[in-house]
Amino acid sequence: MTLEMLAKDVDSGDQGCHSCYLGDDMEVYVQADEASPAAYDAAVNLLPGERIVRIKPQVILDAADRLRARA
Repeated sequence: MTLEMLAKDVDSGDQGCHSCYLGDDMEVYVQADEASPAAYDAAVNLLPGERIVRIKPQVILDAADRLRARA
């Protein structure tokens, strides 16, 4: 598997977290801190193996802009 970084949180320093990636399987991957237990309690239909992460909206918007630019 290879991941191409699409966007990262500009406030996260030199490291790669919080980030969005595009995998070679054309799925989007999110690297971020796992959400609090309260977020899990509020989730609807969370399936086994699924996780909730929290990430700034701007990182998602930046990743979407980069994906749109590829088209």
